Amino acid sequence: MKKIAELIIKFRIVIIIGTILMTIVMGYYLKNIKINPDIISYFPKDDPVVELFNYIGEEYGGTQLAIVAIEADEIFQKEIIRNIQEITSDIQMLDGVSYVTSITNVLNMKDDEFGGIEIGFQNFVDRLPIGCGSR
Repeated sequence: MKKIAELIIKFRIVIIIGTILMTIVMGYYLKNIKINPDIISYFPKDDPVVELFNYIGEEYGGTQLAIVAIEADEIFQKEIIRNIQEITSDIQMLDGVSYVTSITNVLNMKDDEFGGIEIGFQNFVDRLPIGCGSR
């Protein structure tokens, strides 16, 4: 162990320069990395789970999800809530958007026992499409 430490100290400049050069080279090639976010494309198309996933997407308006976050010192201010409502309405009007959930359109918000906010959908079952959940 002592010999390794001595080698690191002896060649510290070479190690630092080598690390910097490797970081630059890897950073340069990082721009060419392509990420496929479609997790379903990694599974066989005839897999029953994939078929069910595709069916649900076709039947209920897609399987894509987007999350929009808003940063504010205090979110529960009139102006912030108005802005959130406006953003919620604007997103809802976009083509391809089937539903938007935000703090301005949830059914039940209350303080929880840990000092946070609990958001619930009390009438969720009543809002399900007819026949949903029955076989």
